[in-house]
Amino acid sequence: AAVNLATTISLLRVCGVEEESNAIVEISLKISKAYANLKWSDKAGIGFQWCVDTALKIVEKDPCNENLALLGMCQQAKGQHHLMLGDGHMAYTWFSRALDTAKTVYGEKDPQIAVVTSDCATALDAVGNYKEAEKLLEK
Repeated sequence: AAVNLATTISLLRVCGVEEESNAIVEISLKISKAYANLKWSDKAGIGFQWCVDTALKIVEKDPCNENLALLGMCQQAKGQHHLMLGDGHMAYTWFSRALDTAKTVYGEKDPQIAVVTSDCATALDAVGNYKEAEKLLEK
């Protein structure tokens, strides 16, 4: 799958799609997730960081909700990667960023807020901060 997605990126680039585009970031995010699932942690980590960095550049140019939502997806995926690696503290950092981004895009009452809040609580639980995780979920 990663090879097919990488080929798609190459074709998009040949067709004139800029590297700093939502399409390239979304496909790169899928490649990074594929690497993570294959336990290729180094490649996955580099990919997730590239996605976050590039999404941030896109948001700096145009902070519309679509671009912010993509940034939030990248932040959440990076948090999931850290959680998978057993780094709950770093996972919580990235999930918190994703939660802030989601609140900006969707407001406080959107279902996505519950999803990312649950991710934050999972990361807190992973580092033994059970009471804080429980408080977060009670909100």
